[in-house]
Amino acid sequence: MFGIFDSPLIATLIALTGGYIFVRHQIQKQRKLQQETLSIQEVQRLWRDESFQTDIIAVMKIGREEDIAQYAEDRQHAPVSEEWEKKRALIVRSINYFEMISVGVYVGIYDPNIIKLTIKSTILGFYDNTEPFIKKIREEIRKKHPKIEDVATEFENFAKRLKNL
Repeated sequence: MFGIFDSPLIATLIALTGGYIFVRHQIQKQRKLQQETLSIQEVQRLWRDESFQTDIIAVMKIGREEDIAQYAEDRQHAPVSEEWEKKRALIVRSINYFEMISVGVYVGIYDPNIIKLTIKSTILGFYDNTEPFIKKIREEIRKKHPKIEDVATEFENFAKRLKNL
């Protein structure tokens, strides 16, 4: 069946296949390690950032003391106070922190398990607190721009996934 020259060829093919599988496995391990490292670095960066901490605490306080959805209302034609504008900007900025983390998890930059282990309760508490704002702002945006994609969808999707992890 096999000629005298076929054995070295088969052995070479087996060695090359094994080498390919080994290299591929090592690359996957390195990518996973890098993803985990980036996740930890991002969480550490956020918690060292005093403005992040201050913003999150302030938004949580707004959500406990007021109807947070009122800050999503379109008030182009109604007078708004400077305080109202500051609170709205604070809420949007804070949601964007978590949207960026969630996008990073979605595209594979951050490891969902590391994020879960380090800030799951913060993400879930913040999402529960800001959900009325997110739903209301989507409503307001769709009135003007029906074709615009949803706001904070990755944040919402990630928070819902975290609830089940």
